[in-house]
Amino acid sequence: MAEKIIIISGPSGAGKDSVLRGIVSQNKKLCEVSTYTTRTKRTDEKEGKGHFFVDEKKFAQLFEIGEICEQNFYNGAWYGASKSAILKIQKKGQIPILEIDVNGFKQMKKLYPNAIGIYIGCTEKEAKIRLQNRRENSAQDIAKRLAMKKIEDKQKENFNLVVKNQQGKLDQTIKEVLNFIKKSI
Repeated sequence: MAEKIIIISGPSGAGKDSVLRGIVSQNKKLCEVSTYTTRTKRTDEKEGKGHFFVDEKKFAQLFEIGEICEQNFYNGAWYGASKSAILKIQKKGQIPILEIDVNGFKQMKKLYPNAIGIYIGCTEKEAKIRLQNRRENSAQDIAKRLAMKKIEDKQKENFNLVVKNQQGKLDQTIKEVLNFIKKSI
């Protein structure tokens, strides 16, 4: 049987990070894969916890040598999954889970046909409020991300599970995702 990989995706502001961290904390079979990015680190982020922050030259080198197994340019920055991190987690007998955008999901499905895709959605109003609460997002950046949300939402039918992460109901969303994962692995 092929190794399982779980991919969390969805628009900016949907709460993907919160859902991912919640399910990983409650299921020890799952292990988060940190992805590479060229974007600026947010104030609440730590190197290697969710992302490895690199410049564009380093990102290109990592892709060239095959360390980055999928890549996507989103909102002015490159993102890519770490092949060695996925393999390391699988060798430990755990299931890799990573957060990537809908285009990255398509690429990963080609590499890992048994990948399980979970789309985390929310209303535009909820996304806007969450993006505004991040503080480092400008009004122009929020508008771009909300425009991308409309495009990404059209691709949600490509996923195995679509969950709406409603404001104030994170625990319910995590529970729904965990139940689906238990049935799928």
